[in-house]
Amino acid sequence: NNTVLVCLQFNNSKQRAMMFTSFARRSLLQARQQVINGTRRAASTESNSPITQWYNMFGSSNIAYVGFICVGLVITEQSFGFITDSLWASANYGKTFDTIDWSKFVVDDDDDDDDDEEEEEEEEEDDE
Repeated sequence: NNTVLVCLQFNNSKQRAMMFTSFARRSLLQARQQVINGTRRAASTESNSPITQWYNMFGSSNIAYVGFICVGLVITEQSFGFITDSLWASANYGKTFDTIDWSKFVVDDDDDDDDDEEEEEEEEEDDE
């Protein structure tokens, strides 16, 4: 009883493999025939989609693709840097050197500066 079951499973898997092989062979033959007849065309000539336009402009040559990647990286870095700097500045407004209102820290006592200027003038007169 077990031997019959094993033989049936083996035959079943063998039939599946043969069906797959015949399907693959038939598909390849149909594709070959389409290429020979010229009925199968490249997608880039038939379609005018944005992806096709991008490929025709940047993806068709290696140097254009590398240039696209480099320019894209620079633009992305600049945008990301600007956005993160703006977020940082808004989150830390009033806490950084650039955003502090320094007019609040002005000292009205300028006597020390006047004394320094008088001493410099006296030294200049003594030197002469």
